[in-house]
Amino acid sequence: MASRKSAFRAVLATLVVIAAAPLLVILLPLLLPVIAAGAVLSERALARTGCPNCGQAFGRAEVRRAKRVAAAAARGLTRTMMALGLRPRVVTTWRLNCPRCGFAYGYRAGDPPGALTLLGQTPPK
Repeated sequence: MASRKSAFRAVLATLVVIAAAPLLVILLPLLLPVIAAGAVLSERALARTGCPNCGQAFGRAEVRRAKRVAAAAARGLTRTMMALGLRPRVVTTWRLNCPRCGFAYGYRAGDPPGALTLLGQTPPK
């Protein structure tokens, strides 16, 4: 009796996968622009977020720079972990520097734009 139930569940799971695959192929072109628009909107919201210390907005250039630096660091860390035979589980923290007061804040991708962690003050340029 138990083997019949497991066989039935296996067949049912296969049918669900077969039915879902064409649906995913049809919906994927519709979902990709929505995902891209969400990334742009979250980047814009973070760029408009004010520094908790002085209130100056970080700006798009700073957000893009922080994102680019964090992505490069994550790629390097992932390559190192893969070379060691480990599974990479990398959470990147973007380091946003305030253009006015020089304080540095950490932002983890996926958090709300106002969720900043104080990292310290950057040296003046």
